[in-house]
Amino acid sequence: MLQGVSKVFIQVEDQERALEFWTQMLGFELLQDAAYGERRWIELRTPDGAVIVVLGLREGEGQPVAPETVPTSNVAFYCNDLEASYKELVS
Repeated sequence: MLQGVSKVFIQVEDQERALEFWTQMLGFELLQDAAYGERRWIELRTPDGAVIVVLGLREGEGQPVAPETVPTSNVAFYCNDLEASYKELVS
């Protein structure tokens, strides 16, 4: 029986830049940054400790296109104050 979400995988163009953003801007905790064959395995924990995010290197050409029913991503996060979070991220 399924019990919950273990990991969420997010494909990124630049793992180093993404790591900096997720840890320094959003406050995620780095759990693991290790070689994975010829690739790199990066695991982060959300500030609330509920989910592990894996930053995988996007393969192939072009940007993935989100479905029309999903505005920007297939991953949803939450925060205590959306307006304050938005202001902090755009400044």
